[in-house]
Amino acid sequence: MNVVSHHRRTFFAVVFAALFVAVSFTAVRADAAVWKSILGWIAIDTLLLSIAYFINWPGVYGKSAVGSIRWPIVLLMTPVLLFVRIVWQLQNIATRTPLYSEIAPDLFVGRLCNFESLPEGVSVVVDLTAEFQTPHSLRSRVQTICLPTLDGCSPDWKKCQQAFASIGNNHHRIYACCANGHGRSVTFMAAWLGYHGSCQSAAGAVKLIQVARPTAAPNSDQMRFLTQIFDTLPQKCEEE
Repeated sequence: MNVVSHHRRTFFAVVFAALFVAVSFTAVRADAAVWKSILGWIAIDTLLLSIAYFINWPGVYGKSAVGSIRWPIVLLMTPVLLFVRIVWQLQNIATRTPLYSEIAPDLFVGRLCNFESLPEGVSVVVDLTAEFQTPHSLRSRVQTICLPTLDGCSPDWKKCQQAFASIGNNHHRIYACCANGHGRSVTFMAAWLGYHGSCQSAAGAVKLIQVARPTAAPNSDQMRFLTQIFDTLPQKCEEE
C-alpha cells in the first residue's frame, strides 16, 4: 500500500526554504566574519531541512536505524539540533502532561526517556524521533525499534508493519515514544490498534488514546495516513 499525505511536509519544506533565504541574506550583509560563518552554518542547516521535508529524509539529523548517531552529520546540524534540544527541554519543564500514558493494557504512549523512566515491565520501545539519539540505556536493556520520523510527519507504513512483525504476537508491554508523545507516537500506536483489530476506524483509535492522554493530537496529515491504513485493513483481513 502506498500511503501518501504530504501537505504538512510541504508546508514545513517551504517554511525552511524561506528561512534559508532570509538567513542567507542576513549572512551576506553581516560585517563580522564570525557572524557570517555562524549565519552561513545556520543557512546550510535550514536548506538541508527544507530538502529533508520535501523528500521525506529523516536521516537529515544523522540518526541511524538502530538509534545511534552519525557524528559528521550531527556536527553539521549542530545549530538546529541545539535549538531543538533546548526547546524540548523547556517543553518538558513547562508541560503538565505526564511523561507517559497507558492507553490500553500494556500499551503506552509518551515522550522519549531513558530506561529508568520507563513504565515498569516495558519490554519493547518504539522510538519515532529523528532528531534525538535513542538513549543507550534503552538500546542496551530492552528491545528497541527505531522508526526515525520527521516531526509533524507520519512513519513509513512498511516499516511500521516490519515493527509489528518484529514485536510479534508474544505478550509484551510496549512503549511508543516521540518528542512529546502527542503526534508521531500516537500515530504509530493508533496504527497498531487498527492492525490488531482493537479499533475499527482511525478516529476511534485516536479517541481511545485521547481518553488516557488528552493531549494526543495527530495532525491532519497523520490522520489521513491513519485513515488510509484503516481503509486497507478489512481488505487485508479478507485476503488472509
